[in-house]
Amino acid sequence: MNHLNCSTNQTNFKQIIKVDRITIEVLLKQGISVAKIAQHLGKHRSSIYREINRGSVTILNSQLKQITKYEAEAAQNLSDKRNLNSRKKPKYLGHENLLDKISTLVRKKKYSFDIIAGRLKLQNNNITFSTQTLYNYYHKGLLKIADFHLPNFGLIKHTKRVRRANISHKSIDLRPQEVNERTEPMHWEMDCLVSGKNQGSALLTLSERVTRTELIYKLKEKTAASVVDALDKIQDSLNGDFRFFFKSITTDNGSEFQDYEGIEKNQRTIQFFAHPYTACDRATNENLNREIRRFFPKRTKFDNVSEKQIKKVQNWMNNKPRKILGYLTPLELMSKVCPQFINFLTT
Repeated sequence: MNHLNCSTNQTNFKQIIKVDRITIEVLLKQGISVAKIAQHLGKHRSSIYREINRGSVTILNSQLKQITKYEAEAAQNLSDKRNLNSRKKPKYLGHENLLDKISTLVRKKKYSFDIIAGRLKLQNNNITFSTQTLYNYYHKGLLKIADFHLPNFGLIKHTKRVRRANISHKSIDLRPQEVNERTEPMHWEMDCLVSGKNQGSALLTLSERVTRTELIYKLKEKTAASVVDALDKIQDSLNGDFRFFFKSITTDNGSEFQDYEGIEKNQRTIQFFAHPYTACDRATNENLNREIRRFFPKRTKFDNVSEKQIKKVQNWMNNKPRKILGYLTPLELMSKVCPQFINFLTT
């Protein structure tokens, strides 16, 4: 049976490709009708007629007469050009200045791609990019940043365990539900960042659980007395309102936090101890400590770090938009849930 008479399912609406065009040219030279060519290719004959009209060229024959015939190569070149022009243009075209601004935010402000994408959307910009799109642009070399500018570059996870003191006061199991569920603001998590070889000055960090507001203080040494002294100074600057702004403080079981009587002095706050070796009990504080380490890496000697440098990092953290806050900054959210605390933060 002649293969041109084979029945073919004509419900397949795939575009005509190069091999189809070669077939059309060959069969036309053999004098096969357009209807049978369409049947052979599984296309509607109108599609074949349109393809022949688009792919036909006018040439001179050996008698120098003009003739029009279908050529597969010319038809394919025309199709390639048509498809190229029909492709969706990259979103960044015409907005290269915005890519430069994004690069600057990553380099100077140390913002992640997710924060930038969320902030663009929050601010109702005329053009926005998704987090994945920004990563694609980065891998294509369209952003003027290097690997080390990315937030998590070079971070090493240390699994070595350090012996901790036993819990000697209120366990985190006694912490109220409104604190655990973050429905009430002004409950804090506290930790210490140490210098190289665990000697000399240290940083005391306090992280508010609802707004992710961060406080950083320099300690002369990592001791319980230094921690209590820092809290005393905070209380003095708050003019006695410490209990209103620091309803509870959750710490690990480090020796520097064992003076719970000094920390809770005159019922100014309530201290809860996390479970041993359970960093997730203080996940907010742990995550924000990682951001501080971007400025003060391991083995940094805090004796050589000025109060001005520490304040600059604190301000950066409190003015950084965060995905978990709907891309608001901690200061913006704090101004809504506890505006009285803003004056203390900005002085």
